Amino acid sequence: MVEENYGCGDALLAGIIAGFVKKMSFSEIARLSLAVANAKAMQKGTIFPPAKLVDEFLEFIQVKPV
Repeated sequence: MVEENYGCGDALLAGIIAGFVKKMSFSEIARLSLAVANAKAMQKGTIFPPAKLVDEFLEFIQVKPV
């Protein structure tokens, strides 16, 4: 049986909305939303990722201007 993983896009959007509500800069919103989506990808099913896992991903995500 293949274990399914759903909701990464929803988690990304949740991170974007949370960032806007917290009045973060666009680069901070990008980091947060990517961290939430990556953390969600580590979870089975539709379980939302724990904040500790999101924080771990935040340490590694950098946003650089192009």
